[in-house]
Amino acid sequence: MARSYQNYKQNLNESEQKLLEIGQRVQPYEKDFVFDERENTIMTEFSDDQRNRVRIKFHRFKQGSDSFEVEFDVNGHSGEAFKTDTKHFFKIISTVVQVINEFIEKYQPTQLYIEAFEKQGKIDQKNKIWIQYAKVNLKADGYVIGNQGNGFGIQKNKNK
Repeated sequence: MARSYQNYKQNLNESEQKLLEIGQRVQPYEKDFVFDERENTIMTEFSDDQRNRVRIKFHRFKQGSDSFEVEFDVNGHSGEAFKTDTKHFFKIISTVVQVINEFIEKYQPTQLYIEAFEKQGKIDQKNKIWIQYAKVNLKADGYVIGNQGNGFGIQKNKNK
């Protein structure tokens, strides 16, 4: 069940508190992103400290919709194919979350859907990290976040 960000932060359990501590220490690679709009896709990109190009794409569910699926790739390959250590992984997540924050502020979408890519044989491992990191670090007042399919969704809170 989706919870508001304010309620979430008030009810952190121990593992979430540890993630909060990690998340607060990881600064994104960049801020103040420029978005490029092409047909049903809005995108931006950044470089990490290993000279990888990370591109984040927001695909509209349909023409004229303000609901988007979010995906990213590293050097033109899906995040699923990208292998890295934990420190680098959190820095990339931190930057992608920064992009999502700026996207929400600029475009105020009704809904975003994000699916974490899992390593073969792993079930829900990265998705759990992504959703917890997003809950702690997204600055999306007026939105709720919750599990959705093989990922998680962020949507405007209709009760506000």
